[in-house]
Amino acid sequence: MAKRKILLSVPKEKSWFFAISSAETIHKLTWSINSTLHFNLSEHTGIAKGEIIYPILFDSATSQGVSVAIIKNKMDNQVLIKGLENIDYILVIRGSITDKETSNIIAKLKVVDNVIAIIAINQQKIKDLSLLESI
Repeated sequence: MAKRKILLSVPKEKSWFFAISSAETIHKLTWSINSTLHFNLSEHTGIAKGEIIYPILFDSATSQGVSVAIIKNKMDNQVLIKGLENIDYILVIRGSITDKETSNIIAKLKVVDNVIAIIAINQQKIKDLSLLESI
């Protein structure tokens, strides 16, 4: 009897990216988000681009199967993601979460005192978002 190969196809984890405008430091912004949304965003290994390391605050424990991260987009007059030069922070939501649950998170973030604006990022238009795949 001939051997049969079965190929397992694992779908790529669903990801949402949002641009956040805020004049606050990443730690003060994160404290406000943690307080409002009951997240546990904490220090995580940053993203190195050239000689600059962009800080990340990460939470994968609050919701099972869902991870949330906030990445600082501007450091020392440099930008992590080209095409988002006017954006201070990038919010990444990844995992088994519905569109409605994501919308609820964004609605709650819009009322956080330190958040000026939050806008969905079109993943097809911004090519550098692949830098955030490793989070």
